[in-house]
Amino acid sequence: MKTLKLKNAQKHCCNWDSGKCIGVMLSSKEGELKVFLDSDKENKPCTADTKCNYYDNIVKKIISYL
Repeated sequence: MKTLKLKNAQKHCCNWDSGKCIGVMLSSKEGELKVFLDSDKENKPCTADTKCNYYDNIVKKIISYL
């Protein structure tokens, strides 16, 4: 059974792919946006319900505006 976080990830996270994470992450430093592939997350089950910085820092903020 999916948790609420996993349901929200399925609906709102651009990394969601049939329950697996694509692994694209974003970070910014000194006003510069960096996009990188996290090999620890790539093609592995979604971890939004346990610990995922992308979900916590980006997806949750998007959901709060809906």
